[in-house]
Order: sequence, then C-alpha cells, then structure tokens
Amino acid sequence: MRAAAEKAGLAYGFPGTGMAGDPLPVPEPSHPDLTFERVTTEEQLRAYADLNSRAHGFPLDHGRDGLLGSTLWKGRVHACLGLRDGVPVTCAGTVEADGRLFVALVATAPEGERRGYGEAVTRKALYEGARATGPNRATLHATAAGAPVYPASASGRTRRWASTA
Repeated sequence: MRAAAEKAGLAYGFPGTGMAGDPLPVPEPSHPDLTFERVTTEEQLRAYADLNSRAHGFPLDHGRDGLLGSTLWKGRVHACLGLRDGVPVTCAGTVEADGRLFVALVATAPEGERRGYGEAVTRKALYEGARATGPNRATLHATAAGAPVYPASASGRTRRWASTA
C-alpha cells in the first residue's frame, strides 16, 4: 500500500479497519466516571479537536484547523464529549449519511485510556444520533488501536484498509 500511495503522489497515513453493523437502537449509555455533553459551542469543539489531536499524536493546531468554526460539527454531527470531574476526557461523533450513522473522530485522552470511556461516549453519540435521525445501521473506520472497542455485531462486517493523504 505504501508503494502504491507514493507512486500516486500520496503519503501513507495509517492502517485501519472498516466496520458496519446494525447495533441500533442502543439503550441510553452511562458510565460511572462520566457526564456527557453535546458539542454546540466553539469551546466544546476546541476540546473535541484537542482530544483527537492528543490521542492521535498530532499537534493541537492540526485538529483545530480541521474543526474550529465548523457549523456542521456544532449542528448536524451528534458530537459528544465525555467529561470526568468537568474535564473533557473522551469524544465521539455520529452523522447521518445515506440512511446510516457514520461514527467519526472518536478519541480518549491518553490519561483516560483503558477505562471504557471511548466505548461509553461512542454509544452516547450513537444513541443521540439514532434518536434524532432514525437509522439502525452504523458504519465506522477504526484505527488499529481503536478497532477492539467496536466489536462487529453478529450481522456486522469488517474490512481492513489504509489511509493516504
């Protein structure tokens, strides 16, 4: 994949796994350590961008450049923050596309990993997205580190892929 990307003038990004399933509806999620907020303000969107940058090892300005000022991410995307003691530690978003919810930009702060935060906030984003838009099918692209968080349902499918830029 790396050689093909370079031949096309692209840079290899990262490996991933695509998943699709029919997990919806889900019960309203909860986690004993977390409260959830829907992203509706620029301050919340900055926290969402910063969580993604920190979790994936990017400079903060890279995430901010992609998200700040976006009306899509403060409206149509059901972007959720998970807060521990009032501090954002995890995030996930869903957006309706072609009759399904696409799960996007899931991240957990490095100091909050391995506590079930990513799964809880993803379920919250799926719950809110499905409640607002109605689909019962969900799709996502997971990094190698994130793939174990999203086990495919019995009716789900997975496929490996690679990202290029």
